[in-house]
This record gives sequence, C-alpha cells and structure tokens, in this order.
Amino acid sequence: MAGRRLRPLFISFIFLALLIFPHSAVADQATLSWTAPATNTDESPLTDLAGYKVYYGTASRSYSQVIIAGNSTAYTVANLAAGTTYYFATTAYDASGNESAYSNEVSKTTAVLPALTITKTGSGTVTGPSINCGTVCTATYSPGTVLTLNAAPDSGWTFNGWSGGGCSGTGTCSLTMNAAVTVTASFVAIPSFTITATAGSGGAISPSGSVNVNKGGTQIFTITPNNGYTVSDVTVDGVSVGAVAAYTFANVAASHTIASTFVASGCANLPVKIARATPLYFSTLQAAYNAAQTGDVIQSQAVAFAENLNFNRAISVALEGGFDCSYSTNTAETTVTGTLTLGLGSVSGENVVF
Repeated sequence: MAGRRLRPLFISFIFLALLIFPHSAVADQATLSWTAPATNTDESPLTDLAGYKVYYGTASRSYSQVIIAGNSTAYTVANLAAGTTYYFATTAYDASGNESAYSNEVSKTTAVLPALTITKTGSGTVTGPSINCGTVCTATYSPGTVLTLNAAPDSGWTFNGWSGGGCSGTGTCSLTMNAAVTVTASFVAIPSFTITATAGSGGAISPSGSVNVNKGGTQIFTITPNNGYTVSDVTVDGVSVGAVAAYTFANVAASHTIASTFVASGCANLPVKIARATPLYFSTLQAAYNAAQTGDVIQSQAVAFAENLNFNRAISVALEGGFDCSYSTNTAETTVTGTLTLGLGSVSGENVVF
C-alpha cells in the first residue's frame, strides 16, 4: 500500500433514543455508522484496513476529541453535554498507520435537560435526588425521571404544604421531569405561648420567670422548698392543684401562670398574717400590704422573703416580724432580701431586717 492513500469515507448518521438516568450528570449520546471503504484513493483494492477513528468537537471541522473505534462500522459517543451542538467525522487507517482524509461531517444538538427549581418560604429543608435545599435548590434531570421530594421543618417551624409541579398537601411531593418546573415548600413558625412562674418565699420554681413554649409542646415545672420549708400550695391560672412537687403543662395552647406557696416546716399557717378578729393569711408581705387597711398589723413568721416591696397606699400599718408558726411568740427576725419603696401612707416596723 506504499505510496497510496485510503479512499475517503462517507458516513451516514443515526440517532438512537437516549438512555434515561435519574441524575443530572447524564446528558446525551450519538450513534454513528458508516460504510467500510473497499479501495484506496487510486482505486486499488484495500486489503490491509486496520480500523477507524471518530473525531468530534463543538466547532465545525475543528475536533477536540478523537476515539479509536476499532474495526466496527458503528460507534456510540456518550456523555455529551446537554444543550450543545457537536460535529462528527471519521477516518480509516491501515496496518502501516496511514490515515484517510475526514469523511463528510454530521452534527447533533443534544437535548436541554429539564430543570427543577425549589423555592421556600419560612425555615426548613427540602431533599430529593440531587436536591438538598438548604444549599442545592436547582438540578437538571433526564426527561421522564420520577422524583420524590421531602420537606423537613427547622426547630420551631412546621411544614405548611407544597405548591407547583402538581404537588399539594403536607406529605411527599412526587413529580415526573418532562419540562422545567418550580416547586414551592411553605414553612410557618409554630406559635408559642408564655408560662409565667412565680415562687413564694421559702423555695423556688424551676424553670423560673417566663418560659416560651411552642403550641402543642410540653413544659414541666419543678417546685422545690428551701431547707426548713415545705410546699403549702401550688396554683395554676389561680386554681389550686395542691402541694405538688412538679406540674406538667401538656399540649400547650394558651398562656398560663403557675405560683407556689411555701411555709416553714411544721407550720399550718401561711407565713404572713393580718392580725384581725378573723385573721387573713398570705404567702407574701406585698400581698398582705395590698389587702391591709389603716391600723392593721401585718405579722410575719421568722422566715426569709425574697421580694421587692412597694408600699405606696394612703394607709398607716405596722409591720411586725419574727413570729413562730402560731404567731404567738417572737422567736427571731424576719429577713427580706429585696428593696422597700415607700410612697403614700406610713409603715412602722419591728423585728424585720432588709
């Protein structure tokens, strides 16, 4: 074959159906076929044909890729990018490595893969094949790909439903990718309610102060007396629930209050008293002052109170501390940890230390 060139090839171009995979990296492919040459360019018989090469690229007659196709007269070029025009030609070569000129050129524009776009309102995550939104909210898929999307709300939020892509409700979203589509996932904040805990003198409620609880949530409060005290009563929204050590708010759907009363161990009476013919008993000094009248004597047991007092009424009262459980004997002093604000009226004190 020395001194002779291979006869140029003329190829026909056959497109086959695309394989479908549920992944955005799968693009397109092209299957080429051609007629084997029988002679060299000088019309002499071709007896030492060794094989074929396939050239292709994205510019006409400027090929960036070459594939050794072997002796077959057909070859499938795979992994072609979507939405791109490719140009193809082939050559033949003999056993000595002599190569023919390019065949005629054929081209193919690969399909544009349909894209899924996720939009969100509120706070949560949408996941599915190639989607984690979150961070990845757009992906492309081969036509006919069936997807299932899942929505997971963040803490303090709930999933409110799908829209777009034929999806609705609060379950999973299933759709078939035959065209570009946008699916919206709606998350809404879970309403929260306030539970306010107030501990009387001689102990504590935990957690203390105001606590926010999500709608439908559960919150447990523990009532703990100090040394030398016991729980006298616990009220929830002003209603007594008894001398309990803990109280559970379940399936919260409104705001609540919880309050505790403590008494010195062995005392049957609350720690504060307005000394009248029919005595009035209170768990705090402030509550007693608020109920007092001019000339009343407010007596308190020899316990420690943790409260800020605001005496600001046009009345005159006496404040006497240090009593035993029966208010018959002064045994020590009453201690108040907090502030005393005096406004209107007057108050005299005995055996009370701030």
